[in-house]
Amino acid sequence: MASRVRIPVLCLSLVLGSLACGSSESDGGRTIQGRVSGTGGSGLRVREQPATSSAQVGEFGEGASVTIQCQIAGETIEGSPVWDRVTVDGHDGYVSDAYIDKGGKGFVTTVDRCNANVGGHVEIEGPAVRAHVQQFADAACAAVNACTASTYEGHEPSADLALDLLISDAFGKLPTDGNAFGDRLAEFALANQDKYRIDYVIFRQRINFGQGWAAMEDRGSITQNHYDHVHVSFNP
Repeated sequence: MASRVRIPVLCLSLVLGSLACGSSESDGGRTIQGRVSGTGGSGLRVREQPATSSAQVGEFGEGASVTIQCQIAGETIEGSPVWDRVTVDGHDGYVSDAYIDKGGKGFVTTVDRCNANVGGHVEIEGPAVRAHVQQFADAACAAVNACTASTYEGHEPSADLALDLLISDAFGKLPTDGNAFGDRLAEFALANQDKYRIDYVIFRQRINFGQGWAAMEDRGSITQNHYDHVHVSFNP
């Protein structure tokens, strides 16, 4: 991730005991403190990637203090797709946020999103996309940490020329950051419209062809109204 100005982090109240709190830096970003909770004493495995099928690189015991470097969407555990990047015994890995008490579950605005484009390449869920669409996905991940991208058959204008980039905890859920993450992503897409042959961007029940935002009709749900993701359509 790119270097950032050091910003103070407010201390989050914790249910289990007290932890030293404040801002710190990791790879140019911010970190927060949490504590392993809810494992029934069995402890929490640290995975190489944000999925239970990934190799285990370490483990934290129940009640252990952890430093969260960044957060990312991964396998859904106990209803939450959020995973926290941590370090254990000198190894970086991920733990399910469902078992981390940090004063609340899910994505938080006081820590960065993890950059998931390993080797500079974002794995887009769904059918294959055109080269310039993939290039935009990689660039959006690197620039604003928008790393969870998908498409599907029947996507407008076509599966290979469209992306949905998740900006909330999960599809169907409103973001908890006042739309700040989605706004940054939409602004990045519009600022690079010519470079990536972007036709239009949709976010928060609005569409923008590059001449400003226009309201759209109510389609009846959070996802259909594009409150949980930013939609980007591309020209061939």
